[in-house]
Amino acid sequence: MATWLTYLFSYKLTQKQIKSFHLAVYWTTPLYLIAVTLMVEMIIGVSIAGVIMILLLILLIGILFLQWKQQTEVLLFKAIKLTWRISFLAFGLLYGMLIITGILQRIFFNI
Repeated sequence: MATWLTYLFSYKLTQKQIKSFHLAVYWTTPLYLIAVTLMVEMIIGVSIAGVIMILLLILLIGILFLQWKQQTEVLLFKAIKLTWRISFLAFGLLYGMLIITGILQRIFFNI
């Protein structure tokens, strides 16, 4: 919902679909990161904020390593941008799965 609203708002400003979509991805990724962290803590009872940060750093290092191997030129901004986009996809998917898990848990286990 936040991604869609951000997209609509940015489309009104830019009048460009692709740029608006990218802006929506950039601005809502932190929201998904926070939401997934809080939802996992609510469902499982374990804080995974540190694990998420370590995994994001490992992903960034992996992307930088692949850049170094393939192009011999490391572009940090490009690697951060790719990490951010992968994070949006991963945490957006996790967000959806955790919503379904939370709803099913409340219905069947009444916790």
